Formats: sequence, structure tokens, C-alpha cells
Amino acid sequence: MQRHPLELARRWHEQAREDLIDADRALRDGRYHITCFFSQQGCGKALKGLLHWGKGDAPRVPLIETLLAELEAGDAGLEPELRLRAIALDKYYTTTRYPDVLDYALPSASFTRPEAMLALEAAWDVIVHVAATLDAADHPRHYDRVNGTRETLSGRGDWGHFSQVAAD
Repeated sequence: MQRHPLELARRWHEQAREDLIDADRALRDGRYHITCFFSQQGCGKALKGLLHWGKGDAPRVPLIETLLAELEAGDAGLEPELRLRAIALDKYYTTTRYPDVLDYALPSASFTRPEAMLALEAAWDVIVHVAATLDAADHPRHYDRVNGTRETLSGRGDWGHFSQVAAD
């Protein structure tokens, strides 16, 4: 079944949001490598959603930098500071999972709470950006992107609760 690009983008976005919920749970449980990995994955899925909406397809690649290059080719990239924070998440794609990538320790013992919090915050900021973009595509006159005054795709308002989690 062929889905409308905006519907498919929303599905990718919803799964990205679920990944960040798992990342948040892992953070609370002290499993910082899992937080970092799911942050990278959630960010990538959100960007793939944006690509599905804008281009009708997204490459099956795991790296955020590659996805951003695709988006920027279509003039839909991120702000420079957010772009750098998103690309920084790529280091978690392998280092958080494979015991032979880091010479000094296992992934489960190699990541800190502050690092995990920064990863989660960066991924969350990308997902908020994507939600605002998709909401604006659906209702361009009814969404105040700066103030977040319209419900977002998840129905959770301005998504501010993740920033509060990072401060815990």
C-alpha cells in the first residue's frame, strides 16, 4: 500500500519519538550507552520522516550526516548549531553496541550521564524541529513555530518535558 508522504513522515516521526521515550527510560536506569544509541536512532528516524515528506523517499542509511546531506540538497536542512549537535550523535551508532570498537572498555561502561543527557537533548531538539515542520506542512497558518502554541504531532504540547528530564 502506497502511503501519502506526509502520513509516512508522521509514522517515522512517531517511531522516532518512541525511540526517545526508550532513551529516556534508559537514562533513568543508568544505562547511558542505550540512551546514546536510541538518541542517535531517534534523530535518524525523524530526519528520514522529513525526507519521506520532502522527497517521497529516504535512503536506508544509519548515519545522520548522510541524511542531513540529503535534506540539504533539497534545501531543508537544520540550523547550523543543531546540525552539528545532530551529526555528533553518529559516534554512538557503533560505539554504544559493539564490544570491540572501544579499546578501553565495554560500551556499557563507557558513557556518562552528562554525555547521555546531551545526546538525548540533541535528538529531542531535532524531533521538535521535524514536528514543527510537519505540523506547519499540515496547518501552515495555525502553527506558531517559535512559541509552539499549537498541539504537536504527539499531542503533547510543546514537548518541554524532555528538557526537564535532562535536568534531573
